[in-house]
Amino acid sequence: MRTPIQSTIGRFLRAGEGGVAIIFALALVPVLGMAGAAVDYSQLTNDRAGLQRVADAAALAAAMEFGKDEGDPTRVVNEHARRLSAARRDLTITSVNYTRSEDRHIVVLEALRDNAFGSFTLLQSRIVARADVVAESPGRAAQISIVMDVTNSMGGSNWASATETITSFLQEMRSRDRERFRVSFVPFSDRVRINELPGMTAWIDGHRPGNWNGCVEPIERSIGDFDFAVDATLPGEGGRLFSVSHQSTIAQGRGAIGRRAHHGVPTCPNVSAVAPTNDIEIVAQTVDRARPSGTGRFDEGLVWGWRMLSPAWMDAMGVTPPYIDEEEIDRIVIYITDGNATIYEIEVGGRDGGHYGWNNGSPLAFQHLVDLCERMRADGIRIVMIQQPGNHHFNPYARACAHSEEDYHRVNGTAELKLALDAIAKTAQRLRIAS
Repeated sequence: MRTPIQSTIGRFLRAGEGGVAIIFALALVPVLGMAGAAVDYSQLTNDRAGLQRVADAAALAAAMEFGKDEGDPTRVVNEHARRLSAARRDLTITSVNYTRSEDRHIVVLEALRDNAFGSFTLLQSRIVARADVVAESPGRAAQISIVMDVTNSMGGSNWASATETITSFLQEMRSRDRERFRVSFVPFSDRVRINELPGMTAWIDGHRPGNWNGCVEPIERSIGDFDFAVDATLPGEGGRLFSVSHQSTIAQGRGAIGRRAHHGVPTCPNVSAVAPTNDIEIVAQTVDRARPSGTGRFDEGLVWGWRMLSPAWMDAMGVTPPYIDEEEIDRIVIYITDGNATIYEIEVGGRDGGHYGWNNGSPLAFQHLVDLCERMRADGIRIVMIQQPGNHHFNPYARACAHSEEDYHRVNGTAELKLALDAIAKTAQRLRIAS
């Protein structure tokens, strides 16, 4: 006869209820472990890549800082690490090391990161990133023309980020040998103001009225498929000189469209273009004084950027080039715009050239801009297109204008614009990350 205890044990051994739950509970432990390991591996890979990007940026910044009179590369490297720590609470920077050996700047960052379920297991992974930047001295001489859209639509956040970042870029250029670079600045709206460019009196046709605002009308000629093309031919060649322009003459004959296009404000920038110079302060002060106004004729701004890099124009302005051998000069145009423009309702084919809508330009005008870019590239000029938030219709034309895919930047805010200009500064200073 079985005792009650034996009967209970027998029923327990024969029972099948709840078996799945028990098996699932037992299997859940390794399943969760494998899932955690997968998450850990993926996150670890991303964090390692992120730490490497910070190390690369810190090493490049240290190399650029090293050439300054009172530069402090170690401070710059520590600042990059501090920003990363502030942004990532789950990542602890444990070591920041900067060393310099001859022409090499080496940064090594070490960090600890929490693993998946780290709050329960208290497990962490150690990651290390090393960046080695080589300064290829002396590098090539550089001529850089900064062409900036100063129209009304560039106001607000676009304006603040552009002016702040250009000023920062100019300060970085201080570290270069003054005899090996020249920088010019071309602010444009409907026209470009040239009254402070040296030698400009020889380029003007006829009398300059007392209320002249310093702007000139474009010299248009027939090139290829375009009857309104502009180029870097010197005024006077072929009998063409600039004629003066001012707000009243620009608006004449345009009626309601003209008044609406210009919003009743001056269509000439409030500051003159700055001729090529190695005096960074002159350029920085002009950038600081510039204010947004008017709409924008993109080809006129770009062609003046071309002229600033032309040996013939530099000679006409009495500007000494940065290097004797022209083949050893990097000639770069940095073009910053949001792509918005209204003047193409009236000029460069008007509405016969198509229409993307109010303040969005026209296909014909943008095609002409691309044609101008192609002629500039054929002249050995590298064009860097930086497009801020604005007219999406302009995107493919801006991309086609850029010298290469790497020279086309769509940016949103100061941080992204600074990254784009840092890449140009790195190229100009001949810095590279060692492989």
